[in-house]
Amino acid sequence: MAVGPLQTYRWPNAFAFAAKPTACQRPISGEIQCQCWQGYAPVLTADDTYVCDLKIDLKINWALEGVVLAGILVVVLSLGRLQVFVNKYALARVERGLLVQRLKQQNADLTLQLNKIQPRAEPLLDLDSPITKVIACIRQIQASNRLDSDASEELDFVVEVLSSNQLFLPNLLRVNKDAMDGEVNQWLTNMIMNQNTQAPSQGSRPGSVMHTHYSNAGSAPHLSLSERIATFLGDMNAWSFDLVALQELTQGQPLYYLGMAIFEYHNFEQTLGIDPDVMRNFLRRVEGSYRKVPYHNSAHAADVMHALHYFVSQMGLAQVITTEECLAAFIAAAVHDVDHLGVNNAFLINSDHQLAIRYNDTSVLENHHCAKAFAIMFGDPRDNPLSGFVGERFTAIRAVIVGMVLATDMAGHFERMTKFKSKMAGGGMVVTDVKDRQLILNTAIKCGDISNAAKPREISLKWTHLIMEEFYNQGDQERARGLPVSTFMDRQAPQVPKCQSSFIDYIVMPLFEAWGMYIDPQGQFEAIQNLNANREYWRQQSTELGKVVVK
Repeated sequence: MAVGPLQTYRWPNAFAFAAKPTACQRPISGEIQCQCWQGYAPVLTADDTYVCDLKIDLKINWALEGVVLAGILVVVLSLGRLQVFVNKYALARVERGLLVQRLKQQNADLTLQLNKIQPRAEPLLDLDSPITKVIACIRQIQASNRLDSDASEELDFVVEVLSSNQLFLPNLLRVNKDAMDGEVNQWLTNMIMNQNTQAPSQGSRPGSVMHTHYSNAGSAPHLSLSERIATFLGDMNAWSFDLVALQELTQGQPLYYLGMAIFEYHNFEQTLGIDPDVMRNFLRRVEGSYRKVPYHNSAHAADVMHALHYFVSQMGLAQVITTEECLAAFIAAAVHDVDHLGVNNAFLINSDHQLAIRYNDTSVLENHHCAKAFAIMFGDPRDNPLSGFVGERFTAIRAVIVGMVLATDMAGHFERMTKFKSKMAGGGMVVTDVKDRQLILNTAIKCGDISNAAKPREISLKWTHLIMEEFYNQGDQERARGLPVSTFMDRQAPQVPKCQSSFIDYIVMPLFEAWGMYIDPQGQFEAIQNLNANREYWRQQSTELGKVVVK
């Protein structure tokens, strides 16, 4: 009998099923359906039925079976090798993790030991400037694609400004012509660039500027002053103190008398051990080294010294600076224009003066003033109020004096003012930082240097007459040398109202407003009121002059 499972056989167009495993039937229609044991097949009989009698001889294809077996073997071997690889990789990962942990632990131990050995070790040298870091930060923000096109373009402009070499200077070339008079724009540009933009009518010739002989202050009495001078100096704590009147009263020695009064007021003999006789000698020598020019003489030096005295004694600057810095500030004021030639740096540069050649066209007069001042002090210990300061103390005082005198160069006016305003807007001054204190002192002497327009009108007009006379003297020399006459310096075409109102609008008022934000946050400083009044006065004068010209 057949063995194995039943198998079903079908034929088209017939249907039948086997009642028994060994029989098949043909229905009237449909396919034939039979079930037979494995190894048997249905056979048609004489009575038209099928029986499972046909023995099937099953043959094995050993070649095919061998291929199958070989394939199975290959798969098994591959799986085995893969398992070995996976095990090795897993072991390597575990070992690597352990190694990383050990390295981290060793690094932490070494860091701890290094901190114990050098707890205040400095970080690696950072050679990137703050502006470079800011620009890189802006570029990262732009690269993040989180900004719209307008914002990205605005940041491009910011980067352009930061990358310029005139970060703190106004761009006078882009000023609206309707907003600023052309001559005023040219005047400001010439002041910043230290040159006259007009073409000269003929070639210039090198040579000395003026041949005015030095004056000798002579022997001034000690502080047993005349009653009139002593009474006059009693008002030196007032902003309206008149130095032109003091110059007349002292017969040309305002710097000596005011300097000694300030010396005694601040008690430098007791606090710093300075010999009064040495200070007297120093002030005499300095005052004698000022030339007899209309404006930049010893009276102007005394006027600047008085402004600093007012800031120190009346506006709280003494609470910010040290006693040594206070002394340095007064010395800087006294010498800031010593041996001034009565012309500006642009004239010296354009005329190839020996001072311009010596100082490479850079802050020519200011460098000369510093050199002259220290030549006086180093020439004779009896004329040197700093002879008792040595080493770092002297170096620090000298740095303050030099920094303040160089700050009076009007070519750097806008840059220095913008730095001061930026510092105030960015978090304020840190008075423990020597650089911030130097910035404060630089701004203070700058205010004193141009403070004439911030004085009451009667005093301000005196200084206006003097400065315009000096301007005209320079214009005369420029015309004689074939140089272009500088703006507002042409005696043949005077424009005093425009000159003074422009000076207040673009130079004095912005600086005093910035200074007031720091020194006078309550807005009580009378200089601002004086500036407003004087500006209105000169505007009215300009209007009246215009009416006369029209008529």
